[in-house]
Formats: sequence, structure tokens, C-alpha cells
Amino acid sequence: MARLRIACALACLAVATPTFAECIVRSASADVNMRVRPGGARPFPLALHALPFLVAPGRGRLARVHASGPIAFVGEARDLEYWIASPVDAMGGQLRLRQWSKLVRVARAGDVLVGTARLGIGVRIPRARARCDSLSLDVPNSFSPTPEPPAPDSEDLYWARGPSIFLHAGPGARAGVRVVGPRPELAFEDLGVQGRWRRVRFREGDSSVEGWADHRELRPAREEPFGIGIAGMGDGCGIGFDGGPGVFEGPARIARGTVVFAHRGRGPWGVVETDEALRIRHVRGAAWARILTAPGMFETCHALDHAWVAQSAVDFPLPSRP
Repeated sequence: MARLRIACALACLAVATPTFAECIVRSASADVNMRVRPGGARPFPLALHALPFLVAPGRGRLARVHASGPIAFVGEARDLEYWIASPVDAMGGQLRLRQWSKLVRVARAGDVLVGTARLGIGVRIPRARARCDSLSLDVPNSFSPTPEPPAPDSEDLYWARGPSIFLHAGPGARAGVRVVGPRPELAFEDLGVQGRWRRVRFREGDSSVEGWADHRELRPAREEPFGIGIAGMGDGCGIGFDGGPGVFEGPARIARGTVVFAHRGRGPWGVVETDEALRIRHVRGAAWARILTAPGMFETCHALDHAWVAQSAVDFPLPSRP
């Protein structure tokens, strides 16, 4: 009887081995938390560390994990995060993902994986598609980020009016890509105009998404319509990300005695009394700059949400002067 149970177990394991007709993503040594469902017993959690395994993503966000090592077995894992191992052009050429971009909330759709691509701070592309052989589960040890392209003038920069915008494949086309993110980060370069449609592009290093937007969903950046900070947005509270084209974010000195406002020109509540550089954020061409951090002071996530000063009082480091 014992031999029969062992033979059945080995047969089940052989059946569970993935076929190459499936979408398979390999890992040499990634860490993964998974669940094992033994026959006739309650499931239990198990973590893999520095062991090779194969993943067969499912049509939902649950994936089968085929592990090898001291013990070979099959388990399941939910919401794995995938890395783009080689640059991807997708969505009819509208979306380009650089190497080591991240794809999350992934499910299989035929021979491709569909998930949410992350670009920049809090900016994401739902339902982005990538081939299975272009993905990896292994976290890159190191990579050299591509230098940012020169920032366009504010005259060529547009904000999305809302927290998301649909970029059409062509003027009025039904196909396209939706871009989601905090409004201060959705800054688009102007690539041309056709009637009421404007062709725009969002860039983050070598990653980009472009398409045609109804001009009513855009607003010129020089009008600086938004006063939303980055604290608490996106994937966390980190500060120090490049804000995109036309945006300066970094340390700069502010003239001592400068009045600090809760909003642009409204609600004065303090005066700058330090000669030290403070971290600020400024949109090229805008009349106001926001103080992001000041030593010993914070509102949320170690940042200031209501600290605006006149741009004319800021001594920007070269060559970032507006």
C-alpha cells in the first residue's frame, strides 16, 4: 500500500510538469512565497529562496510554481511581480517598456501576459501586454539607468486634467492605451495636433507611452493647474524621483525672509529662516515652487504638502534655472 501511494504521488508530479506549449517564465534564484496543496492534507505556506523554478501563469492572478532543488514539487503563488528582461514594444507600438521595467497583477491571455506596467512614480499602464519570453522573475542585481532626455520647454508640455487619460491609437480611434497616475506626474510632451486631437508622449527613461488625446483632456503646463503633492501617492512615500520632463525636483536655496504659503499665493503661514538648501519641486515656467522637505518638519510621509514659495525667491542650481 505504501508503494502504491508513492507511485501515485510520482505520477501526479509528472502530470503537473509544465509543457512548453504553455506560457512559461523561468527563474534561477528569485525568492517567492507560495502555497502547497498536498493531497489529503491541509494546504500550507512555503517560501523558496535561491532555488530554480518555473512559473506557469494562469488566466487569473494565480500561477503554478514548479520547483526543483532538494525536493521537487508543484505549488501556487498569487500576484507575482515580473521584470521585463528585454525591451518590449506593445499595444500597436504605443507602449515601449525598457529593460527591467516591472509588470504586476499579471494574468495569462493566450501566449502573452497581461498586467499593469509601472512607469515612473505612481504612473501605471493597465492591461499592458508582454510576451512570456520577454519576462523574468529574477530581480536584476544592477543596471545602468538610461540618462533622461533633455526636458522640453513648458510651451511643449501638457498636463492630464484628471488622474487618468486615454491615449488613442489615432485621432478618434477606439483602440488605445489608458495611462493612470497622480496628476502632477502625468506630464506629456506635445508631438503635434490634428483638429481637436493632440498627439502626446509620456517618457520615463527609455520607457514611453504615446497616442492621441482630446485637447479637452489636456491643459498647458504653463498654466500650472495642480497643487497636488506626491506624498502618499503611487506605490509609497518615497521622495527623490525624477518628476519627468519640464519638472525640477531637488535641493535649492530660498532667500531668507521669503513668505511660505499654504497654497499658491494664499494662506501665508511662515517665513524661511535658513540659508540651507531645501528640497523643492518646480514646473518650468510656473510662478510658484513647492517645498517638499524641511528638517524636522513634515505633514505626511515626511513631506510638506502646504509649503509654497514664489519662484523668484528660489536660487536654482545651474543648469536648472527656469
